[in-house]
Amino acid sequence: MIPILKPRESRLLPHALDTGVKTNREHASPFSSTLIAVHIGDGVVSSALQKAGKIEYYIKNSLDRSQKLVLDHDLLPEAASTRATLRLANEQTEIEHNEKLSSGLRYKLVLPPNSDCCLTIHESSVEDSEISLVTVTNQSERLNLECLEKTLFAAMDRSPTTLL
Repeated sequence: MIPILKPRESRLLPHALDTGVKTNREHASPFSSTLIAVHIGDGVVSSALQKAGKIEYYIKNSLDRSQKLVLDHDLLPEAASTRATLRLANEQTEIEHNEKLSSGLRYKLVLPPNSDCCLTIHESSVEDSEISLVTVTNQSERLNLECLEKTLFAAMDRSPTTLL
């Protein structure tokens, strides 16, 4: 089943022709989040969270001739940067995408005869957030210790017991 195309969207349509090329997509590492920075000052807690993961495409050309392959990779919605490497015959090379699609990237590869290769795509993004430690309402201030406690213990990667 082919998902419905959006207006002005282009996509390659699969067909029943056997090209002799098999592709298998795997999540090589689960997408993870890592707290990379915490700053507390001027009544505000600022933090930066890095989200990263990688997807591998295992590709096998079983033909006795070179074969062209066009691979469309769907990006995570928040992916800010990508890096792709192609491993072929124990040699690894960084490659660039050929086209940017509305929801991903297109790679065009030429596969050597009777070859196995692996295209690895690393995706990452950094998400910044700020939490005010002081809430001002009707001329009174209230220290938001609960937010501070959660942020500090998340940064130390252990469960909270008591703040003071």
